Amino acid sequence: MLSLGASGFRIDAAKHKSPEDISAIMKKVQRKMGGTLPDDFFVWLEVLTGGEAGVIWQGPSWYGTMFENILKSDLGSASEVNKIKMWDGLYPKEPQNNPSVSRHRVVIQNDDHDQQNPGSSSRDMANAGCVLVKNCPASEHRSFEIRLFSSPNGVQNNNDDWPIRFILSSYYHTHGDLGIPDGKSSCDLCTVTCTSCRKSVPYTKAHDSMACAYAGNGYTRTHRDIAVINAMRAWMHLAPVSGASLGVGHCG
Repeated sequence: MLSLGASGFRIDAAKHKSPEDISAIMKKVQRKMGGTLPDDFFVWLEVLTGGEAGVIWQGPSWYGTMFENILKSDLGSASEVNKIKMWDGLYPKEPQNNPSVSRHRVVIQNDDHDQQNPGSSSRDMANAGCVLVKNCPASEHRSFEIRLFSSPNGVQNNNDDWPIRFILSSYYHTHGDLGIPDGKSSCDLCTVTCTSCRKSVPYTKAHDSMACAYAGNGYTRTHRDIAVINAMRAWMHLAPVSGASLGVGHCG
């Protein structure tokens, strides 16, 4: 993937891997990339913080300062270490509760892929964020996505804090059943032991050139919302654009 031009990759559940092992992996990647990670390269480590915050940042696992020192020893410089980002899940409610990782290395976002099931356990966002499938109106969700770029909760310097900010723009479960909408989650396709198959998820095409954000079923497509797009552009010091110029002028 990297040889084809990918700018990096994500490591799921990184807190279940030792800091030494992850650093060793990064060192191998660096070596394979010619001895230096590309300028636009970053890795996104999922290091979710729950009740074990003290262990993760300051205890035996030490994904804080100790991990940074291990990375620097293996990768050779602070600039290389800065390319190894992590998502701690503390934003938007309590971003200040990660005391030992530079904000330049922390990724922020609102709702995440683990929260798209109606029965999933949400990260506690209090009144600082919301999840669409959990009774969150589109207008409220949009406002939190805009805030992610314009004035994220706890920001000190919006130019320099949290240089990697993600929005979730994918399928969410609004049909009541939790299969994948790839056309293969249908009882009609069952050929063996089918009497117990009672729930199906219809095929929902991912790409739709006329789709609007927050259409209300299947895909969130937040990335097609012109207000969110222009909030992101303003954060990047780019001029606003019209919906018509992006093919979403018909969207309300």
